[in-house]
Amino acid sequence: MLSELSVSLREQVIDKAHAEVYKKIDFFQRQSKEFNKAIVPELKPVSLGQDELLYQQGETAEELYFIHSGRVKLWIDANDSIKDEELLRKILDK
Repeated sequence: MLSELSVSLREQVIDKAHAEVYKKIDFFQRQSKEFNKAIVPELKPVSLGQDELLYQQGETAEELYFIHSGRVKLWIDANDSIKDEELLRKILDK
């Protein structure tokens, strides 16, 4: 019984501590409580400077980022990424 009480108390603390995340990030509003309880406590803030890279083309993404503020630029080499020749020509013509 003490174990069940400590789990319940822990869940309440997690819910209170992360209430703003649940409210502010639309993604989490559409997820189950179980999902959120497993994922949200693992979130960690990351701050990047201007022109600092998260990933480079060809790297495997192992993280998921939610942008709180600022902008993100996506740069790709269309020649390396797009296999459809007609689509590639349309992009390069723009």
